[in-house]
Amino acid sequence: MHGVRRADIEGLRAVAILAVLAFHAGVPHLAGGFVGVDVFFVISGFLITQQLLRPLLEGRRLSLMDFYARRARRILPAAGVVLLSVLALGWLILTPLRQVDLVHDVLACAVYLPNWWFISGQIDYSRAGLAVSPLLHFWSLGVEEQFYLVWPGLVLAAAAVARRRRLSLRGVVATVLGGVITASFTLSIVLTRADQPLAFLGSPTRAWQFGVGALLAVWLPSGGAVLVGRELGRGTPGTAAPGAGRWRIPAPPGWIGWIGLAAIAGASVGFDGLTPYPGIAALLPTLGTAAVIAAGARSTGTGPARTGPARTGPTDAWPASGGLASAGPGGGLAERWLSPAPWLGTPTMRRIGRLSFTWYLWHWPVLVLTEAVTGPLAWPAKVALVLGSGIPAWLTMTLVENRIRFAGPLLRRPGLSLTAGAVAMCLPLLAATAVGASAANLAGTQASPAGAAPPATLSDPFGAAHQAQGGAVTPSPANARDDLPTYPKECQLDAPTLVSPPCVMGPARPHGHVVLLGDSHAVEWFSGVQRVATARGWGVEMLAKGGCPLPAFMTVPTELGRPYTECTTWRENVLDRLTTEARPAVIFVSSLNHYLGDQNVVMAGWRASLARLARLGVPIVYLRDNPYPGTDVPACISGAASDWARCAFPRSTGLPKDPLADAIAAGMLPGVTMVDLTGLLCPPGPQTCPAVLGHTLLYKDISHLTNTAVVRLTPALDADLVSQHVIAATH
Repeated sequence: MHGVRRADIEGLRAVAILAVLAFHAGVPHLAGGFVGVDVFFVISGFLITQQLLRPLLEGRRLSLMDFYARRARRILPAAGVVLLSVLALGWLILTPLRQVDLVHDVLACAVYLPNWWFISGQIDYSRAGLAVSPLLHFWSLGVEEQFYLVWPGLVLAAAAVARRRRLSLRGVVATVLGGVITASFTLSIVLTRADQPLAFLGSPTRAWQFGVGALLAVWLPSGGAVLVGRELGRGTPGTAAPGAGRWRIPAPPGWIGWIGLAAIAGASVGFDGLTPYPGIAALLPTLGTAAVIAAGARSTGTGPARTGPARTGPTDAWPASGGLASAGPGGGLAERWLSPAPWLGTPTMRRIGRLSFTWYLWHWPVLVLTEAVTGPLAWPAKVALVLGSGIPAWLTMTLVENRIRFAGPLLRRPGLSLTAGAVAMCLPLLAATAVGASAANLAGTQASPAGAAPPATLSDPFGAAHQAQGGAVTPSPANARDDLPTYPKECQLDAPTLVSPPCVMGPARPHGHVVLLGDSHAVEWFSGVQRVATARGWGVEMLAKGGCPLPAFMTVPTELGRPYTECTTWRENVLDRLTTEARPAVIFVSSLNHYLGDQNVVMAGWRASLARLARLGVPIVYLRDNPYPGTDVPACISGAASDWARCAFPRSTGLPKDPLADAIAAGMLPGVTMVDLTGLLCPPGPQTCPAVLGHTLLYKDISHLTNTAVVRLTPALDADLVSQHVIAATH
């Protein structure tokens, strides 16, 4: 039996990949091109479900081994080549610490869990700001692979139920799909608001998009008509089962396809990084894709679609084992008369569609690895890069994907195909293990011996008077990201949490307590504040929420894609809470100084929050925000052990204007004192701020201080508080 390769679906793949390429290249007005991935999901659900249903509807046995053998030949060799290539290029280009990160990414991709690995990084605040992975785009491949693992089993279970109870297979499958779509879409809406990284990258929140495509395959079994009835019978192979044609629901007219394309285009142009996604917004490209597929079925089913984007060219014979659509009774001279179609079915669009898989695999690593060498590029250069990535994509498709996919021995022996797929994934695993051991050794051994710390004074806490140009640092680059203060994890809130738990730490019977209030840039000072407080018998109450500025203004974090309303609620709760608790001896406040560019809004927010704190009648100390590197400092130092200056950052961007600091210095905020240690972190004189002072690595990521640096700054912090008469000196 032979099927028909649907030209419109190949062209639709071209639309999807071009949208993704434009999005990643930063083409103006196409900030929503990420919806191309949604298009791929719907197409996959449609085609895979057709492959699964066809033998069952024809009275044949569905072989899971054959199914997974086709998937292995189609996906794994090309993916393995890209993983090996990226690993090799990363070993040549990236710094040791980024190589370690890449090794972890390769391992996750090779075991089909990249989306969950990247979710763990996105929602782990300690990993925020790390350089983007050249394999980040594999998340969607992971979602698809997880769909392939689950869906065939559900179809077989539906077939068993249909046979046992003599029900329509399509009816049972449609019922299962209805439940999957409803549950998944509901979860997507909820998590898009509560945990956007999980909603965007998670397979449960994307399953409904595959389900929409699968439902089309159930409704359009013959291309242009929906067959409803007891079609799962005892018919002979290759013939319709009894009752298959009891009812027919015609496919939609071709012009519906134009509406679908307009929906995809509208999402690509109208959406951006601030769109809450996927959630309800994902309906637009998902249903748009479904409309194009449904309208195109008319061309290969009961008759040609003389209008619409899905005009189909000559039907191409295609083995059923790898077929992408079932043959319908209406294909023939009418379709040939309409070819070559000027839209989705044009030869150019079809070629791009066939290249889409390997092009998707290659374009993102080319972008990321190039920018790792050159730094950020303008969008025209990125366009040139993604277009150039079509060359390795074509070579991979021609020399690897197609040769393995259509190799005679593999086609005849499914077990051999599965072995080939396993080898394709084992090779990156083995290579990653070797590269990881080497990179971890380079990144993890650059730590100064404990006794090698240079002598420190209040004016030179890092002993930088005899600053070296390079050498080992403390903490080592490999350990810097985990160089954190010690406190209960629940004391720094994640995005959904609205109320801070009791987080008072210190002596069992404290003489009082101080409050540390703010975002993660307040938390980084915990060790210093705790040492100051402990020396005076005080406890420390930490009230912190990552990514939530203490000044009262609204932010729209990229990871949420919407206004951070939970921050506003938490801020109100914590400010109210302080009025009901025992008065602290001191309130320490701090916040990242990079949330907004509008300094008037920032200052108005500070005034609002500080006015409420001032009513408590206790000293308020502003810990001025530390210099802002804006780059992954440990990763940089891991590749610059002999020349730390390579990781220094401009003073002009590292020390931006701070309106609160200016207002306090001018005496405009009575009752608010400032401790400004930025001069110790970025000594005056040079045009750059250092990443290392003495042998202390100052930053654990793109903006936060290492705990080691904070501890070494503590004597200066204590002395400054005493000199400003905020606290008394200890004896």
